[in-house]
Amino acid sequence: AAGLVVDGYNKVFRKDGEFYRAKAELTLPYPLNGDWAVDAPKFVSVGDAVLRQDLAGAGGAAMIGRGAQVVDSIAALRTLSRLSASKSAFVKGYYSPGDGGGGAYYLDAGDTSSTDNGGTVIVGADGGRWKLSQARLVSVLQFGAKADGSTDSSANVAAAISALGYAFLPADAGAYVFGGLSLAAGKRIYSDGKAYVKLPATASYGVRVTAFAGGSVGLQGQYASIEGIHFDGTACPASTTAIRFGTSSGNVFGFRGRNLMFSNLGEAIGDEDHATNYVVDVFFEDCTCILTRGRQVFNRRSRGFFTFRDFRIDHTYNSTQVTWGGAYFGDVIGLELEKFDVVGPVTPAAVYQAEAVGVTIVGAAGSASVWLRRLLIDNTRGPGLSINNITNVFGVDTVIFQNLGSAMELVSVTKSEFVNTKIVGSKGLAGAPESANGLSMSSCTSVTFNGLEVEECTGHGVVQVSCTDCSVIGGYSNSNTGWGFIEVTAATRNLRSGVRALSNAAGSLIQIGAQSATTNWWPNSGSFIQQTFGAATI
Repeated sequence: AAGLVVDGYNKVFRKDGEFYRAKAELTLPYPLNGDWAVDAPKFVSVGDAVLRQDLAGAGGAAMIGRGAQVVDSIAALRTLSRLSASKSAFVKGYYSPGDGGGGAYYLDAGDTSSTDNGGTVIVGADGGRWKLSQARLVSVLQFGAKADGSTDSSANVAAAISALGYAFLPADAGAYVFGGLSLAAGKRIYSDGKAYVKLPATASYGVRVTAFAGGSVGLQGQYASIEGIHFDGTACPASTTAIRFGTSSGNVFGFRGRNLMFSNLGEAIGDEDHATNYVVDVFFEDCTCILTRGRQVFNRRSRGFFTFRDFRIDHTYNSTQVTWGGAYFGDVIGLELEKFDVVGPVTPAAVYQAEAVGVTIVGAAGSASVWLRRLLIDNTRGPGLSINNITNVFGVDTVIFQNLGSAMELVSVTKSEFVNTKIVGSKGLAGAPESANGLSMSSCTSVTFNGLEVEECTGHGVVQVSCTDCSVIGGYSNSNTGWGFIEVTAATRNLRSGVRALSNAAGSLIQIGAQSATTNWWPNSGSFIQQTFGAATI
């Protein structure tokens, strides 16, 4: 080492495989003279410290074959050698440290064929298969999704679903952008709160449910599901649907949607038009639609086990004019709406929209069984509730309040009962059409209302056209522009009992059925009438 000059106390040199530095008492600079017996007392061995420094570095684990190599990104993971002594690596982030991706990976030395899926399996440059240790929940961030509110991560979320069977979106990471995804039976998209998802401008749908594997799949619990997601369609046309059932490709069996929000969408939930394919076994709970751009629920063929619970369609946040429909359920066999609200817009100025029905329920031949529990339709721009061609409707606590169109329309409804129904019409409201009735019944048979309250309609209170064996037990039809109760065209054997028909401009009752009766009731005059049988006008 003769000729070497040590000019710093932090300078290290190596002799015979050992590292040395100057002692504190040595005067620097110091030239080594080549006689180690003379030089050695002036230096201290630091080989252990240097080794510790090397082991602490990113490649330290590879030196001893224990512990994990540490790298900053998935790209860096791909560069690690499968021949290194260490067979594990910790990745600090997907693109950069701290971005939510990465995690603990191990080298599967026996695997030479697995495909790189961009998340749980990463193939290195030398062919090594690095696999994510899945001791914890894997998020879409570990598949390269970004929550920056602008990067389209559709492919990354789809890759997570393909690899894991689910896509987990950490709710506090930021805003995700994705759409055009397919969700088959048993697959799941969810978050730990309510993840914010912006649909891309080019997406015709956010998620297309394709649970086609057969009716038994849903019954075995292999439901497709979406939970804890806020879908925002601001960038999309009004034709975009957040959750679309893929009925153009087959029957859809088994879906669960919980804790969802839909905003700025022309349609939140819908299906595809097909002559015979249908949707069955669907459950939505705790969902809200706001900043709406059209009818929010449109299911053409709702064929059983169809439940919406604690579901809100709230048009009150809107400021621009659109057709504010609520929900449409067609070809119904087995539908349950519980705590279902449709609330109309506040601005702009009220304009009557005949096609903007709050809730429409339509059956086909043999359609039966609808349960309505605590239904509110409030201040919509068109009719309130329309039910057509259904047997066995059971409604409890229905409120239809100040809708611009006819409040409640029943057509060809049979063997049904409604309890505690409250209707307040649109008399005196801006934009209200003339002759909007409260309860309109046409070609109905054996329908009973227990506790029906109707008032302030621009048309009649209760109208029965060609109805038979229908009853109103208790309640009133007051302060309407037309008649309180009126039968039209071949109505017979209808009963009104214990009702009041007060302050109606046209009159209290037109009864045309020879076998119809109104008993124990009070007309406009306020004088009690025990019974009115057959044709009568009062």
